[in-house]
Amino acid sequence: MKKILCMALALVLVLACFAGCAKVQKNLIIGTWSYQQTTILNVVTERTYTFREDGTGSAPVLDGITNVDMTYTLSGDQLTINRGELIDSIAGAEVYTVKFGVNTMTLTGADGTVIELKKVS
Repeated sequence: MKKILCMALALVLVLACFAGCAKVQKNLIIGTWSYQQTTILNVVTERTYTFREDGTGSAPVLDGITNVDMTYTLSGDQLTINRGELIDSIAGAEVYTVKFGVNTMTLTGADGTVIELKKVS
């Protein structure tokens, strides 16, 4: 009986840890993040992402000239960004593997593209 109770307690602790980790990841992304990118014409532009707690935000388009509203989901280390019906119908949703550092976030796309963002606020 003690063995079963100990195993049940261990399972509860493991599940609580995973639930807590997911919440920490979700909280880490909240805020404004930016990075610089050089365009085809050799112009350096600053691109900014904003992630709100409710799963909405804004993302850069048109070589960073402007931002559009977006929705996002973060599940484990997978970040999916949807920029609205029109853009998603043309380009599809963006899916990245995300890694957090101290005030940094690295997004790696399926094609190997790496975006290094710094937290602004």
